[in-house]
Amino acid sequence: MDSSGRSGAGGVAAYSNPRAWIVAGIAVAGVIVLAEAARRRRRWLRGKSTAPPDSGAFCDSLVLSPPPQAPPPAARQQLSDLTFAVSHNFEIEGYVAGFGNPDWKRTHTAASHTAVAVTNLLKQGATCVGRTVMDELGFGVTGQNLHYGTPINPASPSVVPGGSCSGSAVAVSAQLVDFALGTDTTGDLRIPASFCGVLCFRPSHGVVSTVGTLANSQSLDTIGWLARDPRILHRVGDVLLPAAVGGFIKGKRQLIFADDCFESLKVPSQKTVHVIESAVLTLPGYQPPKHIDIGQYIISNVPSLKEFCEPSTKMQEGNSALKALCTVMLLLQRYEFKANHEDWVNTVKPKLGLEITTRVLQAVNFRDDNIKSLYIVRSEWRSALKNLLKDTGILVLPTMAGYPLKRNSKQRLSSEFEDKMYALVSIAALSGCCQATVPLGNHNDRPISLSFVAAHGSDKFLLRAISDMYSTIQEQVVSASKLAPPPVINHDVDASELLKEKGNDSFKRKQWSKAVEFYSEAIELNGTNATYYCNRAAAYLELGRFKQAEADCDQALLLDKKNVKAYLRRGAAKERVLNHQEALQDFRHALALEPQNKAALAAERRIQKHLSYRLHLLHSAPRRSIGMEAQQWQQRRHPLRTPMDPLLSLAGSFFSAFSPSSSTEQGAATSTILLLPLPVAAARALSVLRRLALLATQAFISVFFAFLSALSPPPPPPPPSLAPSLPPPPRADQQGSPAAAASSTSVGRALGHVLWVASRLPVASRKYELVRGLAERLLDDNALAGGTAVGAVSRAALSGAFERTLRQLEASATGGGDWPAMELAARAVRTGMRLWKPAAAAVAPLEGEAAFGGPAAEKLAAELLWLVQKMAACGAAREATVQFGAAPRLGSRALVAEPTLQVALLRLAVFLFRHANSAEFEQDTGDKEGDKAAVAEQRMAMLRSWLPLLCRGSTGTDAPVLSGRERAEMVTVLEELIEKLRWEQQEEALALWLHHFAACPDTDWPNLDRCYTRWYAESRKLLA
Repeated sequence: MDSSGRSGAGGVAAYSNPRAWIVAGIAVAGVIVLAEAARRRRRWLRGKSTAPPDSGAFCDSLVLSPPPQAPPPAARQQLSDLTFAVSHNFEIEGYVAGFGNPDWKRTHTAASHTAVAVTNLLKQGATCVGRTVMDELGFGVTGQNLHYGTPINPASPSVVPGGSCSGSAVAVSAQLVDFALGTDTTGDLRIPASFCGVLCFRPSHGVVSTVGTLANSQSLDTIGWLARDPRILHRVGDVLLPAAVGGFIKGKRQLIFADDCFESLKVPSQKTVHVIESAVLTLPGYQPPKHIDIGQYIISNVPSLKEFCEPSTKMQEGNSALKALCTVMLLLQRYEFKANHEDWVNTVKPKLGLEITTRVLQAVNFRDDNIKSLYIVRSEWRSALKNLLKDTGILVLPTMAGYPLKRNSKQRLSSEFEDKMYALVSIAALSGCCQATVPLGNHNDRPISLSFVAAHGSDKFLLRAISDMYSTIQEQVVSASKLAPPPVINHDVDASELLKEKGNDSFKRKQWSKAVEFYSEAIELNGTNATYYCNRAAAYLELGRFKQAEADCDQALLLDKKNVKAYLRRGAAKERVLNHQEALQDFRHALALEPQNKAALAAERRIQKHLSYRLHLLHSAPRRSIGMEAQQWQQRRHPLRTPMDPLLSLAGSFFSAFSPSSSTEQGAATSTILLLPLPVAAARALSVLRRLALLATQAFISVFFAFLSALSPPPPPPPPSLAPSLPPPPRADQQGSPAAAASSTSVGRALGHVLWVASRLPVASRKYELVRGLAERLLDDNALAGGTAVGAVSRAALSGAFERTLRQLEASATGGGDWPAMELAARAVRTGMRLWKPAAAAVAPLEGEAAFGGPAAEKLAAELLWLVQKMAACGAAREATVQFGAAPRLGSRALVAEPTLQVALLRLAVFLFRHANSAEFEQDTGDKEGDKAAVAEQRMAMLRSWLPLLCRGSTGTDAPVLSGRERAEMVTVLEELIEKLRWEQQEEALALWLHHFAACPDTDWPNLDRCYTRWYAESRKLLA
């Protein structure tokens, strides 16, 4: 009783404890607050999901009106009464291009010119009504922007519109404009076009000028456009595309379907492949469609891609190649984005969305250890695709392999989805080929589309093809939508069936070895299917591997005793090895199962006739070898049917001529060897013997000369000189020059000696850094000591070292040296080696000249840059500029130099161009006209020698050496430098720029069109 009372009292105390009530009250209040917050968030999201008037597509509202239509007889403007929008990375005069990010807009100034593509459209009567939302900095594929919001997809409001040019696609799909422009780097236009159900055209890389757009990756960037009407798509192409691109091409078009790309598509083939095939059948001027495994084609024709491929089975090789292709594309994008914007990202540290932050960090932290191989893959892939498509081929593939994400979803794109997506867009992006995206209606309330890819430069050909096919394709889309949906097939249930189909396709193409590989992989996955063994036996028969074919038929009959094809193929294998009795039994087994089988009936009659012929030979000519007669009959029946070793065939024919004829078994054994006609076997054997004789002759010559060299031992090396090696004294014509002044004092001679020794040491030598460091210290000590005399010594020593190093580099560029005969021999060997290379690898960079370079040349170029920097520090850069400008042969050879050497020379040229434009360059000259003319001629010499390298070198698309800011500064330097020349020199310099600038289609730098326009305007005034 006491215990119960105590417990009851405790319970009452617990219930009356105020702390418990406080905790409970706080918990209830927290639940209420969270519920209210969730309710308000849902209401806010509903409010946000309400479509604004412009569907959230625009971030800048502006109106750019076209010039008025000129009166007749002037041509009518092609785009009059059409409106368009552009992405946020297009420059408009007086406005800041925001690049999808407020921090970018805050840290940049308004543009002084409008983008070239926008200007061309305005001239043809189109009206620009604004700039549209895009993913930040051109990254991202969903269309979601942290700062400007996500535009609403009119085709499917519940999903994202796709990116990065999401606003342009939404503006077209919502009928806010007639067409829109955007930049496509890694699918930035094609992805939103697919998600929003509009037409898109991505032109060939370098065909449409990108001047006036903010670059993400120059090797991949291209300006494309979107439209709802194919006629408008074509009209815009007529304005933006040059007249020479993809003119009228004779011949019938042929569509090539990338079957392996369609395998991962979630849309049934009756809504994709069958629609296009049915449309083509009703149109004139088309060849029958062709099907290809694009992944296997890449593996076979892009050898440099193998280092990027992951280890895989034969079945997965195609997928691995496509994944490697998109890897190269993304690595190239990261490298070039880093070269363009790394300084801005590290300085400003912009606020970015989570997905964009990840991609930007990957780019900024990218290491360019193997960058050269990326450009090699791009070049090989463009050539391979050109060989596949030629002039009239069009590759057909899905635009996207999956469905877009839900709008306002926290889910991120899976790695599998990204791999498939980038694999599809990389086919055109990395090759630079043109691609058109065409919508094909809906599937499961999601827009679907296909893409058509043509060879690089075939832009207008592809646009005309899309215009011709579009109406017929839409008719077939309507017909396909009325059909009953096909049964859902799970392609993952039995991959062996897929392999079997690939083997069948290879068999039809007479690719017997590849068919055997596919059938073998199918057997590894499913070894209980008799069809796989039977099909592989058929391929073995075509390859002449009769024992393997017979073994496969045996296995097939163990699994299925009523397999007629197995009996037929086993009988054919036995017949080929002249085992006629057992072959006849197999054919009769097949006839027992199928009495009307034509192949079995024909084989039975053929063998019975053969056996009766052998019986006749036994009675009429018993002394003749049955085997020899059988061999002759076999040759008449199946000439060259079975490839055999020619030496074995020749040996068999030789020994059969002397074999005894009394034994039938020996004759039969001999006949199994003789499966080639004797003349053919002899010809092949002679070819083999000829090669062996050539190899033996070469080996004999090598041994003979090695023997002669052993008889005459080389002379002993001379003893090392005890006196130090000194730089050569100045020539007679250099008396009084800086080099002579440097050698006139002990300090000058010592400094010149150190610089000369450093130039002679290889970079790999451990003494090089020591001597180089000694030279650095001596020059720094001279600078600290000050004084006119000490400064003159440093300038003279550096000028002499620069002249000497420049002369050495010129000698290596022109092939000069101490052994001209050896140089000629080396050139002959290199020429001979080029004859053995395939055509794609033997293309010379410029006018057939061989590239020069190597570690020695790279070391000399790096030393020149170091010497120039030191000369600039002590006021002697003018002498280096004059000497460098007087090396036109080196400037010409620099155009075909190896990339690493070309980069060093280009940086050196940029440094000296800046000095040539500075006031210091004119300090040592007076006010006389002769002195000014000499300065102008020296500047002109720099332009003649090194302006072509700026236009053609690795500065723009291929491998950006300079950042975007450095390139802009360099354009200003060149413009100012040209304006300081005489009038006729300006004409010569601008003509030189235009020639080399136009000859390099992959880069828009340096763009001196403003300078050219100013000069032309001033020249026109002289006419008045």
